[in-house]
Amino acid sequence: MTETPHTWRDIANGRFDVEPKPLPSYEAPQEDELPGPAPEAPAPAPADAGRRRTWPIVVTVALLAGAAGFAGGATLDPLDRGSDREARAAELRGLEDDLDAREASLTEDQADLAKARKKVTKQRKALTRQEKAVATREKAVAEAEQELTDGGTGTDVVDSDGVFEVGVDVEAGTYEAVAASGDCTWVQTDDEDSAVPPGDEQTAAEGETITITLTDGGFFRTTGCGEWVAQF
Repeated sequence: MTETPHTWRDIANGRFDVEPKPLPSYEAPQEDELPGPAPEAPAPAPADAGRRRTWPIVVTVALLAGAAGFAGGATLDPLDRGSDREARAAELRGLEDDLDAREASLTEDQADLAKARKKVTKQRKALTRQEKAVATREKAVAEAEQELTDGGTGTDVVDSDGVFEVGVDVEAGTYEAVAASGDCTWVQTDDEDSAVPPGDEQTAAEGETITITLTDGGFFRTTGCGEWVAQF
């Protein structure tokens, strides 16, 4: 008796240890008898029997792999990558805006500094002019003091009638007087005893204000004019 192969149900259900079904017996028909029905052939094993047993494993492995890919592939999502690029682009734009603002502020500071430098330059020039003016005045004062130290006897007030040598008896300069009487006369000559040419002597009415300029090297004569005061 020959063993029959396992059926597809046995293979699918993993039953490999079942007792094989015996093949039906066959006896030669008698000559005087009609042949009986042909014995039933064993059902062929399905071609996908092996695959039906392994598909649960394949599905399980695929699900696990998919879950792992979903968990580990979150950062690989194109949407996530796009959001990250947008965030970095926004951060870069913010840095560029901050840089532009700082450059503008620096430009304003430089302009203010240039204005301040110009102002300081003008102030320095004005101070230099003032220093020069002060130096000139100090020099003039020093020269006047030196003349007095050298023994000059000149005065800046003429309060009487007479003949005065300019630079010795009276200082050179501008003088002013208010005529004390109607006989006020004055004149400048080159020599103390020289005669006064006609028309050179000046006169003034009483109460009239007179202004004259005395120069070094000459002589000044005055009569009835009262007090002459220097107008330095």
